[in-house]
This record gives sequence, C-alpha cells and structure tokens, in this order.
Amino acid sequence: MSDHTIPANSSFQLSLIITEKCNLNCDYCFCNKSMNRSMSPATARSLIGQALAEYSGSIETLNILLMGGEPFLEFELIRDLVKWVRTTYPEQQIKFKAVTNGTLVHGEIQDWLLSNSDLFSAELSLDGTEEDHNSYRSGSFDSIDFAFFHNKLKHPVVSTVVSPATLDHMAGNIISLAETGFRIKAVLADGVDWASQEPAGRLAQQLMKLIEFYLKSPSLYPFSLLSFATWAVNDPEAVTACQPGINSIAADTAGNRLACHRSSSYYNTGKWKIPGESIALQEPGYLNEACASCCIRHLCHSCPASVASIKNDAEQSRTSCLMSKVLFTANAWFHLRLLTENPDHRFLRHRSNSQKRAMLTGSKFILDNLNPDVPF
Repeated sequence: MSDHTIPANSSFQLSLIITEKCNLNCDYCFCNKSMNRSMSPATARSLIGQALAEYSGSIETLNILLMGGEPFLEFELIRDLVKWVRTTYPEQQIKFKAVTNGTLVHGEIQDWLLSNSDLFSAELSLDGTEEDHNSYRSGSFDSIDFAFFHNKLKHPVVSTVVSPATLDHMAGNIISLAETGFRIKAVLADGVDWASQEPAGRLAQQLMKLIEFYLKSPSLYPFSLLSFATWAVNDPEAVTACQPGINSIAADTAGNRLACHRSSSYYNTGKWKIPGESIALQEPGYLNEACASCCIRHLCHSCPASVASIKNDAEQSRTSCLMSKVLFTANAWFHLRLLTENPDHRFLRHRSNSQKRAMLTGSKFILDNLNPDVPF
C-alpha cells in the first residue's frame, strides 16, 4: 500500500467506504449523492488482508473505520466482516469503528453491538439540541435511541459537525450534549464556504462561553476543540498527525486504494476539491507562506486533504488560518486557566507534572506569539 515505513508498535487506520448510500440528506454534506454503490464482502476482506500482510509486523493495532453514507445500511457486511476477522485473525489486534446517524441502530443491530463491543465501537453523529439537529439532519432526532448510545455502550461518544449555519449555537449544543454525559468530538464542517460567513469572531464568542462552562464543570472532559495539545507546541514529535499513506490508507467501494477517503470521487466534490496534482496527499504543504514560520505550524492543519483543497483559494485559506488561530488561542487561554484555577479538573487529573509544565509553557508561548486579531 505504501513505500513508507511506520514506527513499530504504532497503530494504522484503514478507512473503508463500505457504502455511498444514506438514509438522510444533511444540509452540509458535500458527498456525491448521485453515487449509490456498496462494497462487496470479497473486496472488504481483500483490503483487510492486504493491510495486515503489509503492516502486521510493524503495527500493534489495525484500526478499521467503516464509512458511508450510513454504514449500518450495510449491517450484513459489517457483521460478516467482524465474524471473519475473529476466525481468520484471532491473534491480531484489530478494532472496528463506525460513525452512525443512529437512526438504524435498533433491535438486532443493538444486540449485535453489545455482543461485539470488544472489537466494534459505534459513535453517534449528532449536532446538538433537537431543534438544531432536525434543522440540518433531515428531522432525524426522534429516530435515535439515545438511551442505548449513552447507557449501553462502553464509551459513549458523540461526533458533531459545526457548520456556518450552526456556529452561533455551538456553545449551547455542546453544553447540552456534555450535560447528558457524552464525550464530544467536534469538527468544523469541511467542504463549505466559511470565508463569506465572517466566522472568526463568532467562533471566539462561542469558545469563551464553553471555556466558562468547562471551568465550572470539573468532572466533564472538554470537547475536542478545547483539547488541543498545547503541551506539544515546542515538541513536534509528541503528536502524530494524519499522514496519508503512512499511518493511514483508505479505499472506495470498488476497492481502489486512496490516500484518504477525501480522495474518493464520492467525497472529493464541492468547493473544497483536491486538485488532481495533489490527490495523493503526500506533500500537501501549507495553506500559505506565512505558515512556515508560524508558532503553531507543528500542530495546525493536521488534515492534509483540507490543506490541499483550499491552499490555492486565498479567501478560504485566509479564513481557515484565522479560525485555527482563534482555536489555538482559546485552547491556550483555557489551559492556563485550568492549571491556575482548577488543577483538579478531569482534563488535568491523569497528566504527569512534566506534561502540565509543558502545557503551561506551551500555552504561554501561544498567547505571546499568536495574534488572531480577535478579542478574547
């Protein structure tokens, strides 16, 4: 799959687009909805076997992300793959994961997830309160069994997408999910026009609300956009970013191997389309020349596909850069306040003293050197 080598005892992710079908039509989704294919069991098995043959000597765990569309439209394929892996590779560390809209996870699928939780985890894709979720996610809120995802699964995780339309509600949506007890992963929507939305100041306002919320909630782990690795600002080896073809690979429904899922014809559409010359994503570079000397260059823009998509679009690139500066400034401010005001917070509880010192130093470094031109 790749001529590169990866560090021994590390993990490797194989992302399989097992279906292009979806039972929802989310407003911000930029996938090619004219496509309607699914992966065959033989193709999926072959791709897993190839990954294990090439990397089993150098990786500790093969992580398999099953993607769509909606993955559980192909429940039979999922069930057969997990059963096949159990019998064919009983000694190999293999973990499956799918992010699902949850609308199909009932009855038999729930029973199966519970009985296969040692190998398979499911994360719920949810965008906040019922009103906001339904506005952009095909009115699907009432079709989700929240009690199952929250109470029955070992590690309840919600993946939420923040779009320009929901940005001003981000704090309220995240707080509602956090108070329910979910661990929250959040991303800013890819493939959409952020430049015309003047998002930086709006993002800063929402982050400040969330900082105050988490400072007053010491038992809650902060959502992902306030959990950046500020301790690694001056230690680029401390964080392993996504490296397409090195620590990850993807495949489309036909079995074509790709740098990442964003390189597929199903995902690589819309405004943030990867240019043909950059589709391999081996050297996507920076958004602009200023990135090369930026104080957060080692941690910023860990998604090579996003960089490749917009680096030749001056307005989108400028806006993306400014939003990253806002995010890192908010993280630095938040982490400094945690260390000084709430040292027993869950975010700090299991960190070593050396990492806490690095967090303090890194946060101060960011605040001293990064100017997002947005008041905090």
